[in-house]
Amino acid sequence: MLSRSGSTCTITVTKRSEQRGKVITVDPRRYTKATVTRTTLETSFLVDGLGLDPSLFESPIHRLPPELLNHVFSFDDCTADTFPTPFAWTVAHVCGYWRRVALNTPRLWSTIVLDLSSFHVFRHRLNSRLQLLDTYLVLSKSAPLDFVIALPSPRLDMGVCSSVLKRLCFHARRWRRAFFFTPTDVLMPWIHLIQGNTPNLQSLGIGSITKDIGSVMHLESIVVQTGVRRLALTPGLPEAFAASDMPWQQITSLKVICCNLETLPVILNRLPNLTELEFEGNMSPGALNPGHAIKLPNVLILRISGYLHQMAQLLPMLCSPAVVDLSIVLFRAPYANVVDNAAGVRAVKSFVSGAKKIKRPQVKFMDQGITDTVWDHAIRYIL
Repeated sequence: MLSRSGSTCTITVTKRSEQRGKVITVDPRRYTKATVTRTTLETSFLVDGLGLDPSLFESPIHRLPPELLNHVFSFDDCTADTFPTPFAWTVAHVCGYWRRVALNTPRLWSTIVLDLSSFHVFRHRLNSRLQLLDTYLVLSKSAPLDFVIALPSPRLDMGVCSSVLKRLCFHARRWRRAFFFTPTDVLMPWIHLIQGNTPNLQSLGIGSITKDIGSVMHLESIVVQTGVRRLALTPGLPEAFAASDMPWQQITSLKVICCNLETLPVILNRLPNLTELEFEGNMSPGALNPGHAIKLPNVLILRISGYLHQMAQLLPMLCSPAVVDLSIVLFRAPYANVVDNAAGVRAVKSFVSGAKKIKRPQVKFMDQGITDTVWDHAIRYIL
């Protein structure tokens, strides 16, 4: 029986022929040190005394040079999804050698995904999450930072928001891709810390915004102060964006997630320098005027991901003669009827055939509720 108390452990040894046990107090640190010393002496005897090859006592993972492991770990991490699993923690627990390599590979720790949206309820877990954030910021050293941070509403817990943003703003010069799931009024008190201090920021995303004029002004201020050129508009943001009168010449890349089709012409027609555009998620129709056209004269890269039946509304609105890279991923909504889906297929067919500069458009159908034969027929019809 083994019981631990403080820095020592108690081992009770009982012989089979006796019911009484003998209690021995052991210092686990001394026990571990003695075990390592004994193993080292045995290895030295086998190598020096018997002339055996030392490599026989090394596992294959110890024979890979650190530079090679560094590249392998970095490659695997950069191929992860937007919300990656803690790959760095996984490789750091394989063995002592891999742990040393992982801890000295800043790129492994430069992607941070942290959800604190419910930590106003589970405050006993907050400290561990903040320590995790500190660990990533330290181990990533000077590597560019990509992060997705979800924070609670300031009405619930402003302390959590302040603790996280204070840490992140201290490393603002390293921001490369930043995504905040939080209202804009949470970020405003920290704008002065990042103003003109984000030279490497390529992409910015902000979620959970309201349509009030204060949020619109906050959004404008954040975009201007950071100088970001790539912007992601999450649910609620497109409407706020459309309500703004500010010209957005600096934006060259835009990602629109789940917005109202009625606001798209207002948004996109204000982006004269847009060269890359991505639609993702459900596009609610709204009171769409069929005569509205979205002129995208400079867009070279266009990526669309959404429901098939909505393509009949979205694609006829787009006027993008300069597109050279087109990717469309389609899903079949369970509530859409056959007529609407057929109209979507025809819209995709017409749009692809009208894009003269696209050599090889990519069109994929992703749906488990429909047979592969039907999808293959639709793909052949479109392409």
